[in-house]
Amino acid sequence: IYRRLGDRRSEAVALGQVAGLLARQGRLAEAIALRKDQELPVYRELGLARDLVIGRTNLGLLYAQAGRLAEAEGEWEVAEAEARRHGYGEVAQIATIRARFRRS
Repeated sequence: IYRRLGDRRSEAVALGQVAGLLARQGRLAEAIALRKDQELPVYRELGLARDLVIGRTNLGLLYAQAGRLAEAEGEWEVAEAEARRHGYGEVAQIATIRARFRRS
C-alpha cells in the first residue's frame, strides 16, 4: 500500500514490522535479509538518521538471536556512534543492549 502511495518511510517501517513477525516465527535469515536489504537502504536514501539508528539496533538484535554476535556488535557499534553524534536518546538503550550481550 505504502509503495503504491509513494510513502517510502512508511513502507520501510512496514518492512521492519514484517521482519519482526518473521523473527517471531523463527525465520531469522529472512528477517535479517529484509531489514538489511530492504528496510535500512530506504532510511539511508531518505537521510532518516534516527530511523537508521533504530533499524541497525534491531538488525543487531536479529543477528544476536541468530548467534551471529560479531555482526550484532558491529551493527550496535555503528548505531551507538551515530546516536551519540546526533544526540539521540537511544545511546543509553544501545549501550545497555551491548553490555547485556557482552555478559552472555
